[in-house]
Amino acid sequence: MTGRQQVSIAKPTGLVFGVDFLELNILTQAELAKIRAMYNIPNSVVIRIPRPLESLRSPECEVVFFINVFKLGLRLPLRHSVQKILAQIGYAPGYFNPNFWITLLGTITAFG
Repeated sequence: MTGRQQVSIAKPTGLVFGVDFLELNILTQAELAKIRAMYNIPNSVVIRIPRPLESLRSPECEVVFFINVFKLGLRLPLRHSVQKILAQIGYAPGYFNPNFWITLLGTITAFG
């Protein structure tokens, strides 16, 4: 043996990441307009439908939201209390799933 180790790298045989299970986006522009109207999203907020396998164009300027968080009570622009809490924990709004928003909005409602 020469002191060098040989490392074998194997390709996984199954699905590795949860994103492999994402459903395709089936929203239309008309439905997007209804969402804007239903949840009073200001025209100053640009909303768009991502293409398959598309990620954020500019992570510094774009945020991804689950539609369900609007059903749970989230509104844009974000309430001052929500902005303050997110700033204190150091995360952007798009980092969180609907369960986080249920907890956060419920806590704000219960404790002010």
